[in-house]
Amino acid sequence: MNKSIITIVSCLVGVFAASSVFAKSTEEDLAIKLKQRYPKMSIGAVNESAVAGIYEVIAGRDIVYTDNSGRFFFSGSIIDVEAKKDITAMRREAISRVDVRRLSVSDSFVTVRGNGRRTLYVFSDPDCPYCKQLEAQLEKLDDVTIYTFMLPISSLHSDAARKAESIWCEGSNDARALRWKSVVVKAESISSRSCDNPVKRNIEMAAALRIQGTPSLISADGRMRAGSAEAGAITQWMRLGDPPAP
Repeated sequence: MNKSIITIVSCLVGVFAASSVFAKSTEEDLAIKLKQRYPKMSIGAVNESAVAGIYEVIAGRDIVYTDNSGRFFFSGSIIDVEAKKDITAMRREAISRVDVRRLSVSDSFVTVRGNGRRTLYVFSDPDCPYCKQLEAQLEKLDDVTIYTFMLPISSLHSDAARKAESIWCEGSNDARALRWKSVVVKAESISSRSCDNPVKRNIEMAAALRIQGTPSLISADGRMRAGSAEAGAITQWMRLGDPPAP
């Protein structure tokens, strides 16, 4: 190769590398500045956005935008009109994904419908009215394995923790599932029972995953969905995580 060409290529590589380092440094410096300026704001990573001069700020599970001064904030979505993509929505979904390996399935009870080929993780409160609505829809799902983590929200439902613990103390997986259905769907009473149970662990795990309400659904590929939904919508949502057809 001609020496002059080699020199030009080397210079270009150096420019790109320096530019990358500068961008990274800017993001890190901006993150430090924002955390110092707004200590009560839950600020995570700061990244370059798709728009030059605008930076993405991850705040909890949400995304806001700022300039390089960190003085001005923008909320809303960045839309790539040509590509017809909501970039902010895509990024919001990406940062809210859960590593399902962190879910301790031994602290849930399992329901298998059909061949059970899809997986669904559900965090649910035995006294939550929306959880009751969800259960009616989960009954309609087919070919799915459902892991239900009992997550009593005691600030809203004072008796939920007692019910969750008593359900777990039914003993076997099938007995727990049946008792859950009788309490949540049929609103039957349940006597207090005491045993070693995972309710406290589930509450701690939910807090670590930033799950703030029930019901909350997690797909096999870690996408999170809050609230109840129709069975068809849940099925369609689960299919988004299916591996591509060969």
